[in-house]
Amino acid sequence: MHTPIRSAIRTSALVLALATAAVAAPASAWPGEGGPGPMAGRMIQHLDLTAEQQASVAEIMARSREAGAADHERMREIKTQLRAQSDSFDAGATQALADELGQITARSTYRMTETRAAVNALLNEEQREKLEALEAKRGERKHGKGPGKGGHKERKATETSES
Repeated sequence: MHTPIRSAIRTSALVLALATAAVAAPASAWPGEGGPGPMAGRMIQHLDLTAEQQASVAEIMARSREAGAADHERMREIKTQLRAQSDSFDAGATQALADELGQITARSTYRMTETRAAVNALLNEEQREKLEALEAKRGERKHGKGPGKGGHKERKATETSES
């Protein structure tokens, strides 16, 4: 029997479960392991999200992960098929696979942007500023300017030559 009270209890239980999972999951959790994923984990850790925000972010991330699961699996299949083309190249098949890969990439990019916008809408101004700073820092590491990508050695050399 579906009553408004029963629905409210069920929804509250779901929100509580998501919030608990979001808080309990380590920041380094990988997508698909039941936690909020690495992005949500870092957000929870560094942005001082409220319990409601944590639950909402976890829900948004879970929906996005679910929506992209089939595309992710298909992308892996396509890449395997493309690697197999090195033994017997078929231009038509390769082009069809490459085109499909492009469509999947476009959907994934759209979904990522949509997810980012949904999460951003949940944040207050201070949290948005902190998130931008975290993303900038991540961008530096990812694009070869941070430790492990040559950036640390370059800074150390600069610091030594300035001394």
